[in-house]
Parts: sequence; structure tokens; C-alpha cells
Amino acid sequence: MSHIVYCIALCFCGLGRKKTKGTLSDKQFLPRNSVLTDLFQIKHFRTIYNIFCVILIILFLNTAVYDLVTTGKLNLGIELILWNFTGLQTAVLIWFGMMSTTVVLFCCFSLWANKRVRVAANSVARKYLDCGGLLAFVVYLVMFCCVPVAYIYKMGLNPGASITLLMEQVSCIVLVAAGDLSETVKTGPGSASLSTNTIVQDHILRLTAVNRHTTEALA
Repeated sequence: MSHIVYCIALCFCGLGRKKTKGTLSDKQFLPRNSVLTDLFQIKHFRTIYNIFCVILIILFLNTAVYDLVTTGKLNLGIELILWNFTGLQTAVLIWFGMMSTTVVLFCCFSLWANKRVRVAANSVARKYLDCGGLLAFVVYLVMFCCVPVAYIYKMGLNPGASITLLMEQVSCIVLVAAGDLSETVKTGPGSASLSTNTIVQDHILRLTAVNRHTTEALA
């Protein structure tokens, strides 16, 4: 869940950015309420919400009473839910494998960033290094998209487990692409050396700001 929140904040929460001529603006994460939180401060929206909750409870009681009268037992559809999430253990293992590849990608990116700043600008070696890094990154994204889907077909996962795995796959792809591309901008020509500690600290600060914002919104 934190990955999804981080991706959304990374894409849409660039408020109050500092702009410098000829360079991309830095991202700044500012805590703010969600749209629903602000809407629920209005009395009319709280009334509509309470009406929908009452309608939902009445429909549930109506269905429960009908099942008791006609069949003599409650039919809440628990079996269907359990069937949909059959194979969730396999999905978790595949997800763990996907997250492990992101760690490998981070190490490779850190190595590329530290090697690149030591190569002379506009040199052939830097061009080969950049092209090789870009090609490897594209291959990684293609494999990241195809391999989990192939495992879903091979294992025959049911809809619930499959959708859960695919949603995590999309969130990881967005996180990796947005994070690495934003850090790549910092390693452009004329930029200072980018160490592994700098990248780690930057990601930690981003995740901390987003998690703090999420906690305040839920509270």
C-alpha cells in the first residue's frame, strides 16, 4: 500500500516546486487533506453518507432474512470469496520475487550513477554507459511485465489472486520508473556526484513524508 501512495504522491504532489532555468524543478511533498476528507466536513455530504450506510444495512438484512426463510441458512457468498483467492500463497511468492528484483535494480542503478559521474562528459564511454543502462532498464521493465503474467497463466491463479498480483505489479512498475527517472535527472551533465547514500536518504525522506501525510489523512 505504501508503494501505491508513494507513486501517487510522486506523480501528482509536486506543489510549490523550486524552478531553475534550464533544469527540471525539484519535487516537494506537502501534507494536505484528501478530497473526501474535505467533502466530509460538509454536513450535507455526511448526511448522504449516512443514508447510503442505512440503505446498505437494510439490503443486507433483507437478503439475510430471505435466505433464512427460503433455504434455512445464511448464504453470504463466503465460498465464492475463498475460491477467488485460492492460490494467494503462490501470488505472495511471485510478489516477493518481484520486490527482490527491485532491490537488484536499485543496486545496479546506484552502480551506474556512481560510475557515470566519473566519466568525462560528452565522451564515447559515457554514451556507451548511458545506452547500456537504458537498454538494461528497458529489458528489465519488459521482463517485469511479462514474467508475472506468464506465471499467472502457468499456475492458473483465480481472479482474486490474479488481480491482487497484477495491481502490485503495476504499482511496482510505476514506482521503479518514476523513482529511477527522477534520480536520473540528477545525474545529468554538470551535476554533482550522486552517491548511494544520497539516493537512499532521498527515497527515505520521500517515503517518510508520504507516510506522514497518509497517517494524518486517515486520522
